[in-house]
Amino acid sequence: RAEPFTLLFGADSNCQLDQGTYTLRNPELGSMSLFLVPVAPPATSAHTEEDLAGSQEKGWPRTFEAVFN
Repeated sequence: RAEPFTLLFGADSNCQLDQGTYTLRNPELGSMSLFLVPVAPPATSAHTEEDLAGSQEKGWPRTFEAVFN
């Protein structure tokens, strides 16, 4: 069995995706469907939970996570 891993995808603050399945396309790798979850501003920022809850209103960049188990 393979080790679980997580992929993080960054997007600008204008990206308004809800949690759900999206098809990602790449010219070399083709298409694949991934379940993405909006998680937080970039991990390089240290913020409180209250800050994270209001991150969209503050215009912070969006981070989406896909977990593979």
